[in-house]
Amino acid sequence: MNLAKLSFFLIFAGTFTRLWALPATVENLDYKVTLSETLPGLDDQAVPQIGPTITVTVQDKFRSTGTVYPLGVYAINDYALSGDNLNLLCRVTPKVSDGGPRYTFIQLNLSSPSDSRQFQPLKKYSFSPGNQYLLAVFDGKDLPDPIGLIQLDGPAKLGWLYSAKNAVNFFQKALPAMAQGIILNDPVGWSGDSSDALFVASAGDGTQDAQGKPVQKDYLVRLGLDGDDFKLAAEPVDLSAYHYRNGSIISDVKYSVDKATLIFSQSNSSDILQDDVPLPAFAK
Repeated sequence: MNLAKLSFFLIFAGTFTRLWALPATVENLDYKVTLSETLPGLDDQAVPQIGPTITVTVQDKFRSTGTVYPLGVYAINDYALSGDNLNLLCRVTPKVSDGGPRYTFIQLNLSSPSDSRQFQPLKKYSFSPGNQYLLAVFDGKDLPDPIGLIQLDGPAKLGWLYSAKNAVNFFQKALPAMAQGIILNDPVGWSGDSSDALFVASAGDGTQDAQGKPVQKDYLVRLGLDGDDFKLAAEPVDLSAYHYRNGSIISDVKYSVDKATLIFSQSNSSDILQDDVPLPAFAK
């Protein structure tokens, strides 16, 4: 599946001075980038009616020029400089907000600003090792939340794994029993070389319980990545013995060559449980 481009619309806002900022600097041979604020962010700003602004100052070392980008965001949760591209994962809602925080991913092309890109609004995100990929859950608003994969090696490109609006459902293609309403559950486990991502997803299978509600089942999903292309495999898993979502959550997913290890944390116990699950096989 080839990934498609998404156009870019930067968020700009007014600028103000702030104390207690937590700045950061990242640089390579060509650029030095200074972020006026990262975390904890601007939630406690002294003049809230102005709106949040975090400035990104870019110094071009060879041309001895500087550019300031004011971003209307509350925090920068993740940042990386790769060649001419500055990748920023930013929170665009206050820390405490209805429905949980929302994020935007911005890729600033420092050599060609007009080719910068932005993807939003995100509800969940997971970067692969080395920031080669970003697996994200978007806010679907009145539709089920779409799930997308953004390739970060070069200009950022987005491909949908699941989107009701765009009639895309690679989960159902991999396993016909997985119907609409697919939910990606945290966390995501990655292979060290970013070639595989593993996570548990929940989805209806078309049946209903005694109260007429859709029955949700759990699946271990394996996402295989190779540059612009991806493939997906999924198998059902029974996690009832670990009281999953009933006083227990998955706190970690670990990848190995032939299995996934799911680590469970329990709300009423300090015991840590784990389950080793064979990796779903990709269709040949």
